Amino acid sequence: MVIAVDDCHWADEASLRFLAYLARRVESLPVALLVGTRPRNDESAAAGVLGELLADRSTGWLQLKPLSPAGVVEVLRASTGDAVDPEFARMCCGATGGNPFLLSELARELRARGMGFSAADSSLLAGVTPPTVVQRVRLTLHRIGPDARALARAVAVLGEDTDVAVASTLAGLSAERASATSLALVAAGLFDDSVRLRFAHPLLADAVRSDMPAGDRAVAHAAAAELLKSRGASPERVALQLLHVEPAGSPVIVEDLRAAAAVARGRGAATTEVTLLARALCEPPTPEVRLPLLLDLAQCEYATGRTADAAGHYDEARRNAKDPVTQARALIGLFQSRSGEFSAQRAMAADLEAALPTVLETDRELGLLVWTLLLLAVEPGRGWQRVASGVEGLRGDTPGEALLVGHAMLPIVNPTVTAAELSVVSAQAERHAAALVERGATSLVMTGIVLGLLWTDDCRQAERLLTDAADIAQRHGALQDLALIYQFLAICRLRDGRLLDAEADARTAAAISVGEGWAGAGTRAAAPLAHSLLDQGRVEDARRELADLGDGRIPDAPAMTTVLIARMRLRSALGRHGAALDDWTEALARAERHFGGVNSSWVPDLLIAAEVHHAAGETRERDALVGRASELAEQWGTPGFRGAVRSRLARFGRREDAIALSAEGIELLRTSPARLELATALVAHGQLLRRAGQPSDSRDPLREGYELARLCGAQPLAETARTELRASGVRLRREALTGVDSLTASERRVADLAARGLSNAEIAQRQFLTVKTIEGHLSRAYRKLDISNRADLPRALTGKDKGDGQGSSP
Repeated sequence: MVIAVDDCHWADEASLRFLAYLARRVESLPVALLVGTRPRNDESAAAGVLGELLADRSTGWLQLKPLSPAGVVEVLRASTGDAVDPEFARMCCGATGGNPFLLSELARELRARGMGFSAADSSLLAGVTPPTVVQRVRLTLHRIGPDARALARAVAVLGEDTDVAVASTLAGLSAERASATSLALVAAGLFDDSVRLRFAHPLLADAVRSDMPAGDRAVAHAAAAELLKSRGASPERVALQLLHVEPAGSPVIVEDLRAAAAVARGRGAATTEVTLLARALCEPPTPEVRLPLLLDLAQCEYATGRTADAAGHYDEARRNAKDPVTQARALIGLFQSRSGEFSAQRAMAADLEAALPTVLETDRELGLLVWTLLLLAVEPGRGWQRVASGVEGLRGDTPGEALLVGHAMLPIVNPTVTAAELSVVSAQAERHAAALVERGATSLVMTGIVLGLLWTDDCRQAERLLTDAADIAQRHGALQDLALIYQFLAICRLRDGRLLDAEADARTAAAISVGEGWAGAGTRAAAPLAHSLLDQGRVEDARRELADLGDGRIPDAPAMTTVLIARMRLRSALGRHGAALDDWTEALARAERHFGGVNSSWVPDLLIAAEVHHAAGETRERDALVGRASELAEQWGTPGFRGAVRSRLARFGRREDAIALSAEGIELLRTSPARLELATALVAHGQLLRRAGQPSDSRDPLREGYELARLCGAQPLAETARTELRASGVRLRREALTGVDSLTASERRVADLAARGLSNAEIAQRQFLTVKTIEGHLSRAYRKLDISNRADLPRALTGKDKGDGQGSSP
C-alpha cells in the first residue's frame, strides 16, 4: 500500500500526529508513506508535530530543487509536443522560479490562449496569469486571514524587495501585525524568506494583482506613489507607480513623471523615457507644459526608432508653436523623422524657408540647422542657388556653420564642387562633430561631415569620428542614431577593404533594428552588407540578406538607392542580367529626380553598372558608363576614383596603352584607402601582362594582389590571382584557413572588443547580443586562434602568433 499525503504544511495538528505515529511504525509494515510538504516557520503546535515527523530517523528526505532551464524546456516540450525556444523557456523559468506546479499551470494557460512556445511570444508572458494559480493564491490568503490579503496586495503594488515599514503603512497594518503576517505568508509559500518582502515567484505576484479590481489597483498605486514620494524615494520609483494611476489632469503627476524621465535620460534609458513622457502627455499637462513635453517625447521616440510617432508629435508642436525657436526645433525634428519619406521632406521646403529669417535672428545656430535642411529639401534647379546664396561667406567656425557649409559642398547638391574643396570643408567641420552628435544632429553629421570625409578618401578620420559618435549615442540610448552610425561604419570599412569588419558593422546596424518601414538605418545597412558578402564570394548569403526585398519596388528615397545598386549587383552575380539592368535604369531615373542626374559621388556606382553591362555582353553601354565615370572622376580629383577608372579602362576594350594605363591606375590607388580596389587593379594588371606574353613581369603584381585580396577577405579575387600565377608558372601552396583568417565577421568583432579590454557583458550590450552568444563567439575564436584566454587575444589578432594565417609562400 502507498499512502500519499500532499501539502502537509496545511494539515491540522491531529492529522499530522496520526502521520507521525504511522511513520514510526511503517518500517515493519508493507506500507510506503509518501509526504509532500513545505517548511513551516511558525510557532504553532502543528508546525512542531511536522518537525518531529521530518526529524524521525526512519524518514528519508528528497529535497526538490527548482527546475533547471533544461528541465523547464523538457516540461514545456512534454506539454505541447512541439519545439520550445530556449529563450522562451528561460523567461518561463524566471516567471515561475522553476516551480513545477506554476510552470504546468502557465503552460496550460498558454496553450488555451493559442500561444506557441517561441521567442516571438516571450514578450506576451508578462500578461498571462493562469486562473488556477489565481484561485489557489486567493484561497491561501483567505485561509490565513484579511491581514495577509492586505499585505500581499501592498507588496504586489509596491514591487520586489519592499521595505516592511512601507508595505505595512500601505496595507494599513501595524509593524508587529505586518511582521507576523509576513511570516505566515512565507510559511504558505507565497513570500520568499528574506529580510525585505518579495513574492516567492513573480507569477504569484501577478496572481495577487490580477485578483484586484482595476479601480482598487489604480487607487493603491496612487497611494503608493504618495507614500514613496513622502519617504524620499527616487523619481523613477515614484513614476513606476504613477504609470498605473488613472489620468486626472494633475500638474504634480506630470512634473513627477518628467522628473523621472530626466533621470532615465541621464542614464541613457531612452525607451523608459518614452514610456514616462507618453504617460505624462495622457494626464494631460497644461498648455504651457504640453509644447516642451511634446518636443522631448518626439525626440525620444525618434531616438528609439518610433519615427511615425515622433513625426506626429513634432508636427503637433510645429502647428501649436508660438515662438520661432520652438517652431524651428519642431521643423528640424519633423524633417529628420521623415528620413524614409523623401517627397514629404521636399514638401517641407516652403515651411523651412518661411521660418528661416526669424530663427536666424533669434537663435543663429538653430537657424543654421534650418538652413541646412532647406538646402537638402529644395529641388535641384528650382531655387537652389538662391537658397545657397550667402553660404560661401561662412567659414565653418561653429557647429551650425560646419553643417551648413559641409552640406553646401556635397556633390549631390553642388555638382561643380571638387574633392580638394570639400576636403578643406570636411576637415574644418569634423572638429564640431561630437558637439553636434551630443545635440541630436547625428543624421546631419553623417550626411554633411562623414560623407565628405569618405568621398575625399579620409577614411581613417571618418572612422575615428564614427567611433566617438557611437560612444555618445550608446551613452544616450539613441538607438536610431547608433544604427545609422554603424551603417556608415560599414560603408567606411567597405571602402577601406576590411570586408569582415564591414559585415560585422552592417549586421550590428541591422540587429539594433530601429525605425519603422524603410526609415531604419538597419534596413539601409543591407547595401554595405550585400557588397561585403559579394566581395567575399558569399553570393548565397547575400541573396538571403536581400531576400526580403524580393523583386518588389524599393521605396523612392535617396538613401534606398544604395540598396537598389546592391540588388543590381546581386542579380548580376546570380546571372539575372536583365533584372539587374532594370535596377540600374531605375537608379538613373531616381538620380535625375532627386539630384538632377548623376554626380561625382556616383563614380563607384557607374563602375559597378559597367561591370554588370560587361557581364551582360553590352559593351557599348559599358564603355559609355566608364567614359562618364572617367569625366566625373577627373573633375572630382581623388586618386581612389581616378585610379579605379583607369583600371577599368585598361581592362575593358582593346587599348594599346592598356598596360601603361593599368600601371598608372595602380599608382593612383596606392595613395588611396581603397585596398580592395588596389588588389583588384593589381590582379587585373598581372592578367594583362601575362596575356601580353610577359609572364615573368606578371608575377609581382599577381603576388601582391593575391596577398592583399586575402588580407581584405576577398576570396574570389585571391583565387583568380592564384589561377593566374599558376598559369604564369608559379604554384602557391594552398594554406588551410586558420588563425585570424578563419574567424567569422561576428567572431572577429567580438574578439577585437575583448582584446580592447571590454567584459563579455559590455560587448553584449554594444553588439546587441546575449552574453551567452558572446561567450560562444569567444570560445570559437580561442579555438581557431589556438589560444586559451583573452590575455592572448591582442597578440593573436595582430598576426604575430603562429596561427595568424597571413601570407603564403610560392
